[in-house]
Amino acid sequence: MGLLMPYRPRSPDDRHALRALRGRWALTVGLGAASLLVGAAILLTRFDAGRVGRWLLISSAVFGYQVVFVGRRLHLNRRQGEAQLLAALGPGNALTLARGVLLAMLAGFIVLPWPPGALAWAPAILYMTADVADYFDGYLARISRHATQLGQAIDMEFDALGLLVGLGVAIHLGQLPPAFLAFGAARYAFVFGLWILERLGREPRPLPESVSRRPIAGLTMAFASAVLWPIVIPPVAALAGVLFAIPFAASFGRDWIVVSGVLDPASPRYLAWRRRLKRLILHYLPPAARLALAVLMALLVVRGASAAGDGLRAAPSILLGLQVLATACIALGWAGRPAALGLIVPLGLGAFAEDLSLLRGWALGLAIAVLILGTGALSLWKPEESVFRRRAGEDDDGS
Repeated sequence: MGLLMPYRPRSPDDRHALRALRGRWALTVGLGAASLLVGAAILLTRFDAGRVGRWLLISSAVFGYQVVFVGRRLHLNRRQGEAQLLAALGPGNALTLARGVLLAMLAGFIVLPWPPGALAWAPAILYMTADVADYFDGYLARISRHATQLGQAIDMEFDALGLLVGLGVAIHLGQLPPAFLAFGAARYAFVFGLWILERLGREPRPLPESVSRRPIAGLTMAFASAVLWPIVIPPVAALAGVLFAIPFAASFGRDWIVVSGVLDPASPRYLAWRRRLKRLILHYLPPAARLALAVLMALLVVRGASAAGDGLRAAPSILLGLQVLATACIALGWAGRPAALGLIVPLGLGAFAEDLSLLRGWALGLAIAVLILGTGALSLWKPEESVFRRRAGEDDDGS
């Protein structure tokens, strides 16, 4: 146990709390291991024992990494700025650990083909459930006053692990090109770079606060979930991947040149340049994207209605109507991000049915751009902005 838990308690209270914490952690590990066995039993109904054995081996290895990672940090189960070690993991940490089990199960699919039948949705459901848990674990921690250093550490680690595993499985299943593995490994490359800086005797600079870092990470995780849907065709996944990779890479690149000392984020020149660029990208560019998207969607709707002619049935008519409504909301800047999300789904499904045409590809790309950037200037109503930038359970944007 010393390898897993190197911390030695310094007081009787710490010893008592750590003993109770280890017991709860051991129970959690047991439940996680049992969940992997249940997953293996389900897969045995569709795959032979050899393939399921390989799935269980990979899933167990990822789960074992999580066990070691958390076990070595149990002594961080303290609220920020407080010395008292908490004896309970708390509901937020419990949900984060459950999320880790889901990611371990997902990792096993890197050695399996697309599962047959309804199980084809298993990778997507595992990652989407983990994403939902990622949103609510912090919420539970905050409302229960159990937000701890431990929770912060494992949440950050599982975010990075989940992106790497999700994109790795998507690449294995043929949804994305292998180059996207660099996308998933970005945080590990960042941490390795920090280690190199320290080995060179250079102290990394602290990261400045950013209101965009969290929403970019959230959108990236949502993208990684969506590309695991069996109804998403690879061209659509690759197009979306490129568009989501641009802000992700820009955010990581900016953070790296800050921590490496190349850029001083407090310098007046940088702040002035950042304000101008932010205004261009978030204020002026989105209205142009909205207008172009409205034109393209008008062409797509007219083409769809003409192709159907008099035989247009109720379901396609409703779908076309919803696309027209979503396009109108985007064009007016009225709840544009939810409308863009509502438009991306039918555009993607249409590509699945008809293949990805140039016109549909441009429309899909512009809808994704609106989802990422927002609607910018000349917008009627943007109620989603506060939700987009604020963590659940916070009173402000958390920036």
